[in-house]
Amino acid sequence: MAYDVMNVMTATDLAALIPEKWDKKIFSDAVSQAYWDSKNLVGPEGAMKAIVEKEDFTKEPGDTLRLMVMSELKGAGTTGETLLQGREEKLSVGQFSVTVDWLKHAVGITEKASKAALIDAILVAGNKLAPWLAKKLSDDIFKEVLVTALSKMTVLYADEVADRDTLVLGAAGAYSAHSLDLDDISMVKLALVRKGTLPLMVTRKSGAREPWYGLVISEIDGFRLASTDAWKQAQRDANVRGEDNPIFSGALGVYGGMILYPYSGIADSRRKGTPLRPETVLAAATTAGAATQTIYVGSATDDGIDYTRNFPTPPSGASVNVWTGNPVDGTDAEILKVRISYSSKTNNTLECTVDPDTTYALASAGTIVTLENVSRNLGFGAEVVARGWGLKPTKATNSESYGDHLGVGIKCVYGVKAIENTDAKIPNAVILETYAHNPGRV
Repeated sequence: MAYDVMNVMTATDLAALIPEKWDKKIFSDAVSQAYWDSKNLVGPEGAMKAIVEKEDFTKEPGDTLRLMVMSELKGAGTTGETLLQGREEKLSVGQFSVTVDWLKHAVGITEKASKAALIDAILVAGNKLAPWLAKKLSDDIFKEVLVTALSKMTVLYADEVADRDTLVLGAAGAYSAHSLDLDDISMVKLALVRKGTLPLMVTRKSGAREPWYGLVISEIDGFRLASTDAWKQAQRDANVRGEDNPIFSGALGVYGGMILYPYSGIADSRRKGTPLRPETVLAAATTAGAATQTIYVGSATDDGIDYTRNFPTPPSGASVNVWTGNPVDGTDAEILKVRISYSSKTNNTLECTVDPDTTYALASAGTIVTLENVSRNLGFGAEVVARGWGLKPTKATNSESYGDHLGVGIKCVYGVKAIENTDAKIPNAVILETYAHNPGRV
C-alpha cells in the first residue's frame, strides 16, 4: 500500500518565507547600533580609523585575513639642493593577520496557524537579532583589548598611583578618591603621544584636518566626571557643539585633544557590567573566613551563558582580586571583608584557590561582584583592532518535529584581533584604571 509523502514545513520552506533582504537589514541595523561603527570609528585599510575592517569572501572558517597597517613617517626629508635620491624613507607598512570563524545565533519559533503569522514572527526575530549582533560586534572589540590582549597593553592608574591595590584604598568613612578627572584625561593623551600612537584624523566644518585621540569610559566614570564643575567649564570652553563630523556624535564631550565616549552594558538580575567595568551576580552564597572555594555567578547550574566574560583571565600562577559587595569604607580592614581572589574561571564560576583574609564575610546570593569597583577605560588612536569578514551575516533556518519547532537566525564568518607591533605590544591604545563606585542600586 502506498502512502502520500507527509506535507511538513521544512527549513527550505521556512527560508522561502523570509522576506528579501531580511538578513541584510539585520546587518545594517546592527552596524547602525554597534558602538564603534555608529561613531564613524570603523574604516578600511589606510583610513586611520580605530577599527581596521577588511572583507575577503574567499576565506573559510579558521582561515586568516591579512590586513595592511601603517606607521608614521619619521624621516627629516631634505632641504635646498640636497639630493633626495638615496634619502627616501621607506613606507613602514606591515601585514597583520586576523583569524575568522563562524558566529551564529537563532530564534526559535513555534508553528503558526498561517504564513502571515509566521512571517510576522520572522520579522520580530530579526528585530531581536539585530541588537544582539550589534552588542556582539561592540563587546568583542572591547573584550579583545581589555581581556584577551591585556598582558600586551600599557596600563595607567588614576592620579598616577602605583597599582590597583593603591587605587582602591580610601580612608575611614570614605571611599577611594581616585576617580576620573581632567588630569587623568591629560595623562592618557600624553601616554598615547609618547607611545607614538597613530592619531584619528578628523575633518572639521572649516575643512581643517586635526589629530584627535579617543577615550572610552564606563557609564559610572562618565556620571562622576560630568558632575564636576571643572568638566562643565571645560565643555563650555571647548566650543565643538556645532561640529557635524560623526566622530563627535554620542560623545560625552572633548578635552585637550581627547574625545570622550561613555559605554554602558546590560543590567538585569543575572548579567551586569561591561569589559570596561566588569560585574556579575552571585548565584549562591560564599563561605566566610579563610576558605578556598568555587564562587558561582549568574547561575549555579546553567553554564551556557558566559557570565564571567568581562573578567580578566589570571596569568599562570597568579590571581585576580574581586569584591563580593561593597566595603563599608575604603580602609584596608573593611576591604578585606569583601575581597577574594580567583585564579581561574569558567562561564559561571570563579575558582578561588587562594585563602581570603580571616575576616572575609559571607556574601549572599544576589550580591554584585566587581573588579574592586575598578573601571578600565580605553584610550586609543587609529588602527587599534583589526576586524575581518569571510562571510557577512546571512540567513539560517531549521525545522524539527514535523515543523512544530522552527528556527530562524543568522550566520557569518568573522574575527577580531588587537593590532600588535613587532614587539608583540599594542601600540595604539592604553588602559586607564580608575576607581568607579556605583552611586546607585542598579
